[in-house]
Amino acid sequence: MTVSHHGLHPAITSPARAGAGTVLLRWGHANDCGEPDRQRDGGEPTAMTVMLTRMADVRIPHDPADLRDVAPVLLGGRASMLATGATTVTVHDLTGTGGPAAVFPVPRPVGCDEIAVSPDRELLVVCDPGAVRAIAPDGTQRWTVHHRDWPRGCRGSVAVSADGSVVWAHVRGPLIQHGEATGERLDGELWLVIDARSGDVLDRTGVGTGTVGSDHVAVPGTGRMGLAVDRGQEGAPIVWGRWDGAALTTVRHGDDDRVLLAVDPTGRRYVTVDHASQQFLAIHRLADGSIERELDAEELPGADLDTDGEDRPAWNFTCGFLPSRHRTGTGTRDSDSDSDSDSDSDSVGVGVGVGETGSGGGALIVSSGDGGYAENGVRNWVVDPGSGRVRGPIPHLGGEEQQAWPVGDGSWLTRGGDALTYARWRLTGA
Repeated sequence: MTVSHHGLHPAITSPARAGAGTVLLRWGHANDCGEPDRQRDGGEPTAMTVMLTRMADVRIPHDPADLRDVAPVLLGGRASMLATGATTVTVHDLTGTGGPAAVFPVPRPVGCDEIAVSPDRELLVVCDPGAVRAIAPDGTQRWTVHHRDWPRGCRGSVAVSADGSVVWAHVRGPLIQHGEATGERLDGELWLVIDARSGDVLDRTGVGTGTVGSDHVAVPGTGRMGLAVDRGQEGAPIVWGRWDGAALTTVRHGDDDRVLLAVDPTGRRYVTVDHASQQFLAIHRLADGSIERELDAEELPGADLDTDGEDRPAWNFTCGFLPSRHRTGTGTRDSDSDSDSDSDSDSVGVGVGVGETGSGGGALIVSSGDGGYAENGVRNWVVDPGSGRVRGPIPHLGGEEQQAWPVGDGSWLTRGGDALTYARWRLTGA
């Protein structure tokens, strides 16, 4: 079966050895103009064959009437889904039956952007309007750090480090003790590093932002964290923090007008989209914030340029890296430590991210669309982060909504007929 998809014409075949739910995609033999796609040096036409596998269909066992928010997350190397309701936050395991792995009672309804869960699923951290709270699965409040209330409609965010030792928290200062301000000079917005076990504030620094909302994006394998700040129409600064076990240091890159989306598994690059138009996706060097590659949504194959204003092509805010696979003598191993039993252990090859020499970090999966938040006509693309080359589209099978939600382990989700039904996918070399 051959499918013409947005000008790249991938050949889709159901190979006998791949089994149900797996197809082969051949990319790069034609570009959007119908001509062979050539390497940057003008060499022979490039082509690659990759395997798209529908790993599992997952039904989240949650009362639809109670569901407030859901979000995929990687916890201790395990693909999971957070589901929030009126009185609970539930962690569902996506590597097995999708059943609850942990349930935390909460005193108020929360969204997934207001919480973080420890890698061992033993601690829930909630970003309340006037406090950061740590809650155990039995409902015990382990500790609380009080701070000045956020204004109505504004919020901070929290994250737990990969080793579970510290909590990062973006709050509004000053901190409050016994109902009184601590008297410290830092009374604007603060970035805290908190001992996850005791709740002691290990260090803090002012970040100098006027925040509507924020999100944390971790740098894998390091003590670094990215803070993506939303200032509404005033911009979107990015602050990078490093915790070395003794002190928190920060640095800011860029012009405060790019939204942080993802960091690659090697910790060498990060991805942003421009805040104003969402037209330009950029791949940056983490060392200094410089832009290595920039992709224009209006240059994507099949982009509709016959519209104007809010209906023009744009990138949306869903983006993630697909860790590369390394060739071995008997099979494959992921660059990440995930060892799910449902991974494709029989395919020998390299990850779809293999491209230009030294690209590292696997491939980038990113979504585009039309309209104000690029939510209409959604398409998903695989990009080589080293070259910035759009390798090809991902044609999902089965009629799900097209937008991909990267999990963080090399897989991603697409939503089915409702907010509780998902398909889990993986793309590997073949």
